[in-house]
Amino acid sequence: MRYTYEDLLNDPSLYARIRNDARRERAEAIDRLIVQPIRNFFASHAARPHLARQG
Repeated sequence: MRYTYEDLLNDPSLYARIRNDARRERAEAIDRLIVQPIRNFFASHAARPHLARQG
């Protein structure tokens, strides 16, 4: 949805809502693109402790 400057003037809480939505979307993207692959990597290696002892 496209907002105009007039929309923001008429509803000041709209800016806070847009900012919070953007913050949540960034956090979800960081989790999906960075955190989950790292978590999956360590989870897959923790499931095979015999490989960790070969050091």
